[in-house]
Amino acid sequence: MPEDIEVNARGGRQSRVASRLDLIPPRALLAVGEVMRVGAERYERDNWRRIDVDDHINHALVHIYKHLAGDDGEPHLQHAATRLLMALEIELTGVLDG
Repeated sequence: MPEDIEVNARGGRQSRVASRLDLIPPRALLAVGEVMRVGAERYERDNWRRIDVDDHINHALVHIYKHLAGDDGEPHLQHAATRLLMALEIELTGVLDG
């Protein structure tokens, strides 16, 4: 049997996947989705793809430090996580628009 196929206890066969997306915290991803929705409305959809990785990281750090300083003016961890995911996507794909 090829290594990329697994068989369950009932004999069901399917492709083996390396990712465990079921382990990603759903509330955190919903929070990121909310930041993405607001950002798309404010700046336009996919505007984040025109921003350098270093700028995304800097903005994430600002949100992290504001969170650590006790600033509750924004949901800083939501914004930091979103910016880091944006930076990661650009780094992984090597695609920066514009």
